[in-house]
Amino acid sequence: MLHDYDRYRPDSAFVQNKLPGARAMLAFFAHTQQADGSLQGLPYWGFTDWTVNAAG
Repeated sequence: MLHDYDRYRPDSAFVQNKLPGARAMLAFFAHTQQADGSLQGLPYWGFTDWTVNAAG
């Protein structure tokens, strides 16, 4: 999202200010990323998402 913001708004100072927080968030989750890109063993995440069959 920061990349998109930077492409369409002339406010690089705002983006620079937000980069440390974005990097810290990515680093927090980096150890849970699997080879296929999915996340496993997320701390503080006790929710499983599911969908209902589209046919009803």
